[in-house]
Amino acid sequence: MKIAVSAGGNDLDSQIDPRFGRCAYFVIVEADYMSFEAFDNESNALGGGAGIQAAQFVASKGARTVITGDCGPNAVQTLSAAGVEVFVGQTGTVREAIERYKRRDIKATHDRLGKEDEIKKKLFLVAKSRLRDFAREEGLEGNHVEKVVCEGTPCIEINKKAVEVDAEMVIIGNQGKSGDMKSIFFGSTAERVLRFITRPVLCIPPEAHYRMR
Repeated sequence: MKIAVSAGGNDLDSQIDPRFGRCAYFVIVEADYMSFEAFDNESNALGGGAGIQAAQFVASKGARTVITGDCGPNAVQTLSAAGVEVFVGQTGTVREAIERYKRRDIKATHDRLGKEDEIKKKLFLVAKSRLRDFAREEGLEGNHVEKVVCEGTPCIEINKKAVEVDAEMVIIGNQGKSGDMKSIFFGSTAERVLRFITRPVLCIPPEAHYRMR
């Protein structure tokens, strides 16, 4: 079985990196033989969506288990959908973590958070709460405003909804920090929306001062 461990270095004696989406390396170990491959984590430079991109990467490498320090809910959901078991709260070296796993001396994330349906329900409640807060702060309340939370790949769901309601424009925020357009958009939801959506898009950087009317 292949196990992906977020690590600060590229070998079995490297310390576990507590950040799943923004770790330095992924060390992918064949647990039965303790053979391994190490990969640079290219997701750690993304402005947003690093956890999801990292989850997709380790799943593509055939990992069936992830061991890390901390893993955000979106990454957990992505890994769960790919059939990858997640163990968080781990410290020490990669080798030590693998040995603990083989002894079954650690608990999977779903054991801590609940079943998949329960995790999804929690995520939906959090998303709806944040959306309500945003709408209230921007004065976007009333019968003329429909607030919708969707499940799926963001760029696809945004495009589907825009077509469904025949939107004249899509406004999307961008979390990039760099002034270079490629580094702002590369790998992000905003970049994918701009590539695939069939409606005009207004992308607002986080530094912009605006008020929705």
